[in-house]
Amino acid sequence: MCRLYGHIAARPLPLAGVLLDAPHSLLTQSCGDWRGEKHRDGWGIGYYQDGKPQVIRRPTAAPEDKEFSASARAISSNVALAHVRQASVGDLCVANAHPFAFGPWIFMHNGTVTGFDKLRSQLVEETDPGLRHQVAGTTDSEQVFFWLLSRLRKAGRAAEAPCQDVTLVMREMAAAIRILAERSAATKPAEPTRLNLVLSDGHVFVASRWKHTLYWTNHAGPLATSSNAGATPGVMVASEAIGDEPWSEVPDGHILAVDQDYVVRWLAI
Repeated sequence: MCRLYGHIAARPLPLAGVLLDAPHSLLTQSCGDWRGEKHRDGWGIGYYQDGKPQVIRRPTAAPEDKEFSASARAISSNVALAHVRQASVGDLCVANAHPFAFGPWIFMHNGTVTGFDKLRSQLVEETDPGLRHQVAGTTDSEQVFFWLLSRLRKAGRAAEAPCQDVTLVMREMAAAIRILAERSAATKPAEPTRLNLVLSDGHVFVASRWKHTLYWTNHAGPLATSSNAGATPGVMVASEAIGDEPWSEVPDGHILAVDQDYVVRWLAI
């Protein structure tokens, strides 16, 4: 399994606090999470610059890669996603590191689609032909990303353009999770499918909790480094509470979404 962090805020927030300096930063979680497990099989940071997604990914352990710290200290963004990987499907290479990006979208996954070897061909078949060739790696996560974009395309939203319809994204993500969980269960796996997904187009931000830990807080300011950050509307999510803010658990089997007015919405999967 992996560990992740994401935020959406009314102004750019620096990443150094949450990724490096906080009491339980993502760097700390890479060295050892609450369960004592390490996440050293790659890292990635996705963010938006001038409205366009930017992704930095490496197949190395974050604590041993100077670029992780350098990137975290250099980046401030209204929307950011960060991930440290514990590989379960796919080998260690840049193509298999999260987050993944296409068009305006950035996506990451914490968990595993159990039985993926039996489900892959159907997911590929259901992925829009124009998107299939975009899958560069061998993870379950990347295939799910382009399969989910295909579902949004079928719902009338181009994968190459921002959706800005948070209700539609919530609905399609919930339906996708139900389908994946049902198909996975039919393979009779030893472990359930875990589907903590985070997806953004730079305007809306959607995160799911399914059989894994996920926390959230709407106190986006205190983990930022500037003194006036406390007044910034925004929401942060993380696999494990990162700082001293009032983090709350996202209920299992629910989707949390934040719209362009930074209003939090909920949907039961």
